[in-house]
Amino acid sequence: MRSIGIFVTGTVLATSSVYAESGNQTKTFSPIVNGDVPFRVTIEEVPWAGDSLPTIQSSSYARFGHHLVFIGGRTSGVHDFTCDADGNFLPTEFNDTIFVIDYENEHVYQRQLSEGDLTEFQNADLASTNKLFFHDDNHLVMVGGYGHQNEAPPAGGSWGGCPMATDSRFLTYDTMKVADLAGVIGWTKGDKTLLSSHIRFIEAPSEDTDLFQVTGGTMLLVEDEFWLCLGHMYEGGYLDEFAGCPCPTPAQQEYTKSIRRFSFDPDDPASEPVFIGETPDRPDWARRRDLNILPVRYDEADRGAVALAGVFTEEVGIWTVPITIRPDGTMEQADASDPDTFKQGFNIYHSAAMNFWSADRAENWMVILGGMGYQVLDEGELFEDYTVPYSNEVLAIRFAPGELLDDDDDVWSQHFPDCSYPEIIDAASGRVYHFGSEMALMPVIDNDEYIYDLDTITEPTHVAYIYGGIVSPGQNRLDQTYQQTYASNRIFRVNIAPAIPCPGDITNNGSVGAADLLIVLDEWGCTGECIADVNNDEIVNVFDLLIVLREWGSCPKS
Repeated sequence: MRSIGIFVTGTVLATSSVYAESGNQTKTFSPIVNGDVPFRVTIEEVPWAGDSLPTIQSSSYARFGHHLVFIGGRTSGVHDFTCDADGNFLPTEFNDTIFVIDYENEHVYQRQLSEGDLTEFQNADLASTNKLFFHDDNHLVMVGGYGHQNEAPPAGGSWGGCPMATDSRFLTYDTMKVADLAGVIGWTKGDKTLLSSHIRFIEAPSEDTDLFQVTGGTMLLVEDEFWLCLGHMYEGGYLDEFAGCPCPTPAQQEYTKSIRRFSFDPDDPASEPVFIGETPDRPDWARRRDLNILPVRYDEADRGAVALAGVFTEEVGIWTVPITIRPDGTMEQADASDPDTFKQGFNIYHSAAMNFWSADRAENWMVILGGMGYQVLDEGELFEDYTVPYSNEVLAIRFAPGELLDDDDDVWSQHFPDCSYPEIIDAASGRVYHFGSEMALMPVIDNDEYIYDLDTITEPTHVAYIYGGIVSPGQNRLDQTYQQTYASNRIFRVNIAPAIPCPGDITNNGSVGAADLLIVLDEWGCTGECIADVNNDEIVNVFDLLIVLREWGSCPKS
């Protein structure tokens, strides 16, 4: 695995790092190139004059026709960091309502789970946050989730975690939930059906009874297998590990460090999950959660996934080197000590993200739409901050697979495609809102199990809606006064368009300048396939030189 480090005008090389932390997987990061992206990205807020939109983040969600469906998640911002577990994750802020947003007619339908016929335990299970989930045209399949349950412990015992609760607990649920979207929408709109007729609760197979007890990972469908990628199990209330909170029975946390695979047919009401396998020797570098894991192509026939940078190392730093997940579910990570290995520090936390595959270029382009990162951009300068502040900028990561099972052949680079969220000011603080983290992304274009065909986008195209998530007034860097975060209720439209041709920009850095002129002079007289053959007439001569001089300056943006 190697990174592209072409030191051209526009490449971001330097960072300000007064708060560098030693707990990271690596001390350095790969350069971020300004531009050199084969497409343009724009994000625009969707005007909304209809019903009041709900605030929600970390929800399970699906799009069904012109309806957006949300189950579970949280209705507040980032959890608190104190010695009060109930205060850190207020039980009342788990989302106990199913929301259906009709974005064509600007209507919002909502119905509390308690109005249905499910048990109290099942309602709390559905209200949990950070489930692993996947949706197709008709179903939303959800696994695990972290939540709060009113339940007395076994006789003479108590639940783990602090405070020592006697009538409730925080836990990671261990079931799979399969929701029929049409039925759930009808129930939410007020029909007389039973909610239990639209949502199935399914236990894990006997071969792996804790298969579904996970939160903070990603669920993918690869060919005919469901993959539960990374994440962790957390039993007990959350306490700030840096605050020295006294607790005789601390919460239990176990990272899966695994790709766990099973088969299941959501269309068959009698289908039961069949365990296929999991990572046999769980590597320490797979100790990751709350990160972006995206399906990718290795070629036209083979699909797998990539787990990008994420949290947390044993030293409470960030993982910087991506994990490639091959078509058979095996994981690989390049040598983190190799200076040529790709290392990411920008937009590392789970956020709205999507992957585009170009068969013409034989490469994937993963687009990360804001979020949180160890690196953040402020007025053109990169800052490093171990508190992982907020970002409005879009990051595009290029992954060109090499030979299968040979991670050293993979080619990586990361880019700023000159796109960020619209500037929206928080009235109370006067700071710019920052979006992206834990947002819902709902595609509106055809895709192959959430891999989008870049080669078919030949004109500006609306590709997805993004909704909700955590919103932060300002970046909340360590050198700034902390601002309370919230769950958002804003909806945005994501558009992708082909890159605008820029004749003469041989270095693909977004401008035509001295570097391009030097390449023309260096290849003067070259015939055949030549980098400096700007007009594609198979010779580098005065006509190529004239194009470079004519186009001198910045490339057009629109």
